[in-house]
Amino acid sequence: MSSSMKTFKIGIIGSGRIARVHCLALKFIPNVQTHGVTSHISANAEKFAQELGIPKVYQSIEEMCADPEIDAIHICNINTAHDEALQKAIAANKAVICEKPLCVSTAEIEKILQLTAHKMVHTCFIYRFHFAAQALRKHIQQHGAPKALKINYHQASWLRKQPWQPDQNIYGKSYVLSDIGVHTIDIATFLLGEDLTFEKAQVFFSGEKYQCSDIAAELHLLSTKKTEVHLSISKNNTQHDTPLFIQALYGDHTVTIPELMQETVVLEKNSEKQFLSRTAHTDIIDVLGFPAGHLEGWLCGFINFFFIFYQQPEGGSSFKGLLPTIEESLKIQRLIDKVFENGDWQAL
Repeated sequence: MSSSMKTFKIGIIGSGRIARVHCLALKFIPNVQTHGVTSHISANAEKFAQELGIPKVYQSIEEMCADPEIDAIHICNINTAHDEALQKAIAANKAVICEKPLCVSTAEIEKILQLTAHKMVHTCFIYRFHFAAQALRKHIQQHGAPKALKINYHQASWLRKQPWQPDQNIYGKSYVLSDIGVHTIDIATFLLGEDLTFEKAQVFFSGEKYQCSDIAAELHLLSTKKTEVHLSISKNNTQHDTPLFIQALYGDHTVTIPELMQETVVLEKNSEKQFLSRTAHTDIIDVLGFPAGHLEGWLCGFINFFFIFYQQPEGGSSFKGLLPTIEESLKIQRLIDKVFENGDWQAL
């Protein structure tokens, strides 16, 4: 991709909630047009296209991939269908943004990695593109690795789906770890700039163990430079959806993000609080430009990610390392494998 005046035409695979979010975010990106959509249920794709003003509906992924007008494909269908869609888009030489998790198994990701030499394929880990995450990353780069990093991400989504269990045909073998657990592992790795290793874990499940039944988990990981990483993730929060909370603990101060999507960063030292504000530094992407604390929220991360992906602005070296790679998805999946193999499984 380049920053020329070419209009990039985008194909969307999927017609659910996350596909809608991708289309809304793409409206903020210059020189990008959502050109077509496909879904395994044609009627859903037709309705989706009509509601969002998308000019073309494809009857299959193959038809979309065969269209020479399509420059890039966003894969937004169910987790277990990512692998097939990725293979077809890569074979057609399309640039790809794929929703997380990239695939539902290590073997699938390894196979995709072999197909993607010199291809633009990135996983949609959007939380690293929020101002607060980038500000904390910069703080860590300037002050060194913290003693500990805590990340809590709790949702009530499983409770809203009762009495049904999560469907393994949709999510693969993992529900909470593959859905929001991958986000917490990615953001921890991104903030520290280091690989993580498994120490111990508790996995809470309902239904059949190892059969897409993980509903909550407490992970204890260790970074290369020995930062203790504590991740608490849940799909059964009994109160309400809890913010994505992040805290870096140093010997003499802490840096806290009480709610990532409100983009407030609090530095606490000697009982004094300092609020870190947005700056005009070019190494912090902020397409919308709203003030800190404004509830632009979830969509902002998508917009910033897509802006980098499609624009590659002048001075793009400032953004090196921001786009999530297949290799990073593979490391995350291998870590989840370790949790499944060695974690302490407890029935809810």
